[in-house]
Amino acid sequence: MTLIRRALLLLFCLVPTANVWAVSVNGLYDATVPVPSTSSSDRPAAFSAALSLVMQRVAGSADILQQPGIVAELKDAGQLVQSYRYETVPAPQVTTGDGSTTASPPAAAPSATPAAAMPANGTTSGAPAQTPAPQALQMVVSFGPVGVNKALASAGASVWGANRPQIVVWAALDSDSGRMLITPSTADWASAFQQAADTWGLPLVLPRYDAQDQQAVNLSEVWGQFMDSIQQASKPYHADEVVAVRLSGSPGSWQANWRMQGADLSSQGSGTADTPADLVSQLAQAWASQLAQRFAVAPSAVGKDQSVELAIRNVNDLDGYAAVRRALRNMTPIESVEPVSITPGELVLRVQFLGELNVLQQYVALDHRFKALDDATPTGQPALSVSESPSAEANQMSPQGSPQPEAAQGSDAGATNAARTLPGAGNGAAQAGPGDEASPATDSAAFSTLYPRLHYIWQGAAPAASPGSATPPPAAGAAQAPGAVATPASGNVGTGSGSP
Repeated sequence: MTLIRRALLLLFCLVPTANVWAVSVNGLYDATVPVPSTSSSDRPAAFSAALSLVMQRVAGSADILQQPGIVAELKDAGQLVQSYRYETVPAPQVTTGDGSTTASPPAAAPSATPAAAMPANGTTSGAPAQTPAPQALQMVVSFGPVGVNKALASAGASVWGANRPQIVVWAALDSDSGRMLITPSTADWASAFQQAADTWGLPLVLPRYDAQDQQAVNLSEVWGQFMDSIQQASKPYHADEVVAVRLSGSPGSWQANWRMQGADLSSQGSGTADTPADLVSQLAQAWASQLAQRFAVAPSAVGKDQSVELAIRNVNDLDGYAAVRRALRNMTPIESVEPVSITPGELVLRVQFLGELNVLQQYVALDHRFKALDDATPTGQPALSVSESPSAEANQMSPQGSPQPEAAQGSDAGATNAARTLPGAGNGAAQAGPGDEASPATDSAAFSTLYPRLHYIWQGAAPAASPGSATPPPAAGAAQAPGAVATPASGNVGTGSGSP
């Protein structure tokens, strides 16, 4: 026993502490698409549209949708669905020719007013009835990460993993109103960057440009794209990549010139579009393509490295480390458990597993010593996940992950908290705002993880065995998400909130 404890102590001393500012992006495998109805006949097209969004986000390229192997997968997208649900939202706004906005026609007609809401004589009384706001129906779809990755690899496409470089965007705008820096409060432009972050899975950060930022870099330096000054000003934002963007034009005609610099990447480009949203979408697509070429995993390596990182808090001694590792190694889907980093109060392990990611999560959930965290915050290590924030005032626009269906809640730590709003990001948001200075990541291995990091609290006590305790999930690779039923032959997959 003494020899084991000494070996573990040596391991604790040798394992490095991560010094990388990559963001573990949740929601990469979720997509939301408009649908005309909840009819089963409309589902295949919705599944295909949702899978198209997911595949281009995971590959970092829209071109992969033209590859024959991917076209075949899109025709049978239902086989990769883990769960789905419907939701009704306000109809999106459409910009008309004169620049005004109006609600677009709803994808599905709203339900009829209940008879009880109408007086018996068929007339209304009191204040005039208000016209209900137009509503639109959409479907939220979650795909199996392992299945999507293997489908991409089989078609010869590389897979860009969940650990992605944090990008600080310094965008100077020159318009009829004068020159200004785009911040999280810059109306249409901030929304455009948020949407682009969601679409491409990019951890984008817009600086606040407060007094501290203005001391570090002035607007003229941003407009002139003086990268040395801009990179220095980006350090408090934990930047892996820095982008300087020069925006100009007026409504109906916008132009952009940009330059990106990182530890081992330098590129530049330009774009034109009619609207801020279209222009920023072009820029984000170019950035995603550049970064995917640098960090994506080759198709031949996708099946060889089916691993995920588990960040486990409250592991404060050697006995705790040994107990955690032993518990994980005893789980059927797990092939190996190796340490990645150790910081005060938190242990990060890399787990090699078989089958789908949700099967692994179900096994871990059966051991009640592991408590899943939906909104983890960092405890000493600089690596930030989408749901982590060292500063309550940060302005990160984390990639938006769609809310999970009720049946699948808790199965993807942090997935329900990917960025949705600015500031404070996220599908709930995670932020990486000004804090201690940090150096950009230089080790590409930090970005090789294909799946989002999972967060847990170790509760230590031995799990209580109770009569009628939960039965482990089916063999790895054969299970669907909790509450979901798959019918590969027809491609129909349902949850409690969708009609089979």
